[in-house]
Amino acid sequence: ADKKAQLIIEGNAPVELPMLTGTVGPDVIDVRGLTGILLHRGYPIEQLAEKQTCDEVLSELGINDPQLELAMKLERNLYPNVDFYSGIILK
Repeated sequence: ADKKAQLIIEGNAPVELPMLTGTVGPDVIDVRGLTGILLHRGYPIEQLAEKQTCDEVLSELGINDPQLELAMKLERNLYPNVDFYSGIILK
């Protein structure tokens, strides 16, 4: 049977979203049909994905740069966007 999840956004009608059955991991909610900016804990999903990629690249390459360390410390107060992380990756 097709599983559905209900997304309730304050002030809007509930939206039913399909659940995708995981082949290895858990079932997940399919949010591909939604429009707008998806947030997780107040941060855009795209930004979180780019930050994760940035952290992985820096870790894998073993980069130790004082400017990058300062930028990453400042990030907590700046609310950086995707350009911040992609710029670090490109550096």
